[in-house]
Amino acid sequence: MRSTPFPNTKEHQEAALMIFEVPWKGMIREGQLKGAVSFLNRLGHGLDEEDFDTVLLSLRTMYDDTVLETLWDTWAAAFTAADFLHEEYRNDDSMKMMRRIRHGAVSKRHQIMGQNASNGQWSNAYLVLNQLQRYYELEKHRERKKRRNFHHLEAKHFERTKKLNDDLAEVLHATLNLAV
Repeated sequence: MRSTPFPNTKEHQEAALMIFEVPWKGMIREGQLKGAVSFLNRLGHGLDEEDFDTVLLSLRTMYDDTVLETLWDTWAAAFTAADFLHEEYRNDDSMKMMRRIRHGAVSKRHQIMGQNASNGQWSNAYLVLNQLQRYYELEKHRERKKRRNFHHLEAKHFERTKKLNDDLAEVLHATLNLAV
C-alpha cells in the first residue's frame, strides 16, 4: 500500500523522478542536509521496493558527473547521496561511489574552497570540507601503513606524507576561515 503522493514510477517515471528531484535539490541548496536524508527515508517507507530503487538509481545518476562542478551544494548533495546509498546498501558499489566523489572533490578542491559560502550554504560547505578532511586523514593512515611495510621507500613516503599534511592544513584553514 502506497502512503505517499508519489506517482507510480512504472507508469509516470519522468514525473515521479521530478517530484523527487525538485524537493531534494531544494533542501540541499538551502543546506537542509538532514531534511534531505529524512525525505529519502520517508520515501523509502512510503514506496514499494521497486519504486524506491528507481528513486535511488536516479539519486546515484544525478551525481555521476559531479566532478565537473565546483558549487558547495552540488558536492554536499553528492556526499549526502553517496552516504545515504552506502548506509542503505553497504556494498562495494556504494563505497566506490563515495571514493569517486571524494577523489573528484580533492581534484577540484581549490576551485571549491575558493568560493564564498552564503548563509544557506554554510552547512553544505562544512560537509564538503569535512569530507575533504576525512579523505586526507584516510590517506595519511594508508601512508603510515605502507611506510611500515616498505622501509626502503621511506623518502618517498615522507614526501607523500608531507604533501598530505600540507593539503589537510589547507582544508583546515579553509574550514576555520568559513567559521570566522
